[in-house]
Amino acid sequence: MQLKKRTPQLLSSKLGPRRRITASKTKKFLEVSRDVDERIVTIDDDILKSVTSNSEIAADDDDEEDDSDEPVRKPTNEDMIKAFQTIRHEVQYLEDVPESIFNVLNKCDTYYEEKTFFNRSVQTKITDFFSN
Repeated sequence: MQLKKRTPQLLSSKLGPRRRITASKTKKFLEVSRDVDERIVTIDDDILKSVTSNSEIAADDDDEEDDSDEPVRKPTNEDMIKAFQTIRHEVQYLEDVPESIFNVLNKCDTYYEEKTFFNRSVQTKITDFFSN
């Protein structure tokens, strides 16, 4: 297999004629943007006011959220068990999940199951525990 030698003349013939940038083309290019005002005047005081007003608005939003009188409901042990089971179910479908993630979920699930089981004041059947 023989390679063709490429010369600058061969390449330029394939690219087409060269276009030179002349003084008249440069002048036309510069005249296009002559009438456009490309300046933006900023004053430090305006910038400072906009930043401080945005931070005051953000601070007001935070205060409104903290003023709510609704008590935060603590999740029950059963809610926690269901949450860990949901997380485990979702993680099973992900790829390349380390085994340590499943170990942690199992430990948390077991902790709340034992906490629920041993905090019951009413005696239940052992089959009730295993049916969950």
